[in-house]
Amino acid sequence: MKRILLTFGMTIFIALCFLLPPNLIGTAQAMILKMSLQELTADADSIITGQVIETTSQWNAEHTRIYTTVVVSVEDSMKGLAEQKNITITVPGGEVDGIREWVSDTPVFNSGDRTAVFLRHYPDKDIFNVVGGFQGRFLIDGDKIGKLYLKDFKELINKALRGETLPQEAEEELDAVDGPNITEITPDSASAGTNNRVIIRGNNFENTQGQVHFFYKSGQPTIQGSIIDWSNNEIVVEVPVANINGYPASASSGPVYVRTASGSDSNSYPFTVTFSYYGAKWSGDNPVVSYKVNPNTSDCYREEIAVQNAANTWNAVPNKNFAFSYAGRTTVTEPKYNNSNDVMWGNLGQGVLAQASMWSYINSTTLLECDIEFNDFYSWSTSATPQSRKYDVQSILLHEMGHWLSLRDLYGNVNGYP
Repeated sequence: MKRILLTFGMTIFIALCFLLPPNLIGTAQAMILKMSLQELTADADSIITGQVIETTSQWNAEHTRIYTTVVVSVEDSMKGLAEQKNITITVPGGEVDGIREWVSDTPVFNSGDRTAVFLRHYPDKDIFNVVGGFQGRFLIDGDKIGKLYLKDFKELINKALRGETLPQEAEEELDAVDGPNITEITPDSASAGTNNRVIIRGNNFENTQGQVHFFYKSGQPTIQGSIIDWSNNEIVVEVPVANINGYPASASSGPVYVRTASGSDSNSYPFTVTFSYYGAKWSGDNPVVSYKVNPNTSDCYREEIAVQNAANTWNAVPNKNFAFSYAGRTTVTEPKYNNSNDVMWGNLGQGVLAQASMWSYINSTTLLECDIEFNDFYSWSTSATPQSRKYDVQSILLHEMGHWLSLRDLYGNVNGYP
């Protein structure tokens, strides 16, 4: 199954490049709407910097979903929460009782990390969520976020709070990495999680093995590739994937740089990741994955047909050894671990168009169950030509079902990169 997935995955996701709305981040990626610092600042109830001191995962009361609570010791509050020393943030997903729930587009928190977070408060539930999915969380490394000094980052937030327009150059600094020594990467594109190797050529890499860093996503650490061979002028490295706090992270399109054994960083060099494979799969040699749909959005009609059309696009892949099978309607209104693969609409707040939830045993590559939740915060369409400011059900579902086939999100396409 793995080999066949690698064959058709890139074809489907190249097709998706032409289906997704232009303001989505990247092409074969998570269903995230790009939010600028200006928009994050405006949408957040609170903005803090601080250090993660604890993360704990637990089932909800119905034992249908796993949530992780993140306790952050507040260092500075730029908006709201002026007197609060600790803040507890809730993110979906985690690991409990040998079961892992992974939710696409969610931010990752690790104990000990220093972080800047844009938060939305839900008073009825008395919880804080991160604004805009992963976009609302930035990792602080020393006194910087990316290339931007923390004091300058805070000043940008203050300017946004005063209603001033932020310069685009400042936002680009959040994703930048310095350096000057790589001259070529061959090939210049490859898939991740498939044991693919690339050759990095240049000079002054030193003869003692160092590290190769691949872009993951904004505000997050890079992912190191596994070194196969190293010399002063040439490096052979695998395009990496990694598990970050239970999240199946992947190298993505963006800057690659070399860090020598003595600690010097090279220039950033563009590299394209075509698709990324997670490695989990459904039980059986030719699994039939049944799914149900709750057409509970008032924005459009024939949602079930649009969902089936997306599933049938995957079913039409030549030489596949799986099938999606429509099993009728469901009344489920939120993702839950209930022995059924369900598609429904709910309210996920601003920034996230749709999320896939996947359940599997922690020490196994077998998928147990998957759900997809569309965000009814936005307007949806099943028309062949969606109206302005409406999103196409079939295109978005086509992407999210890729997760059901163990294809990872890619968060690349940083400004200036393929």
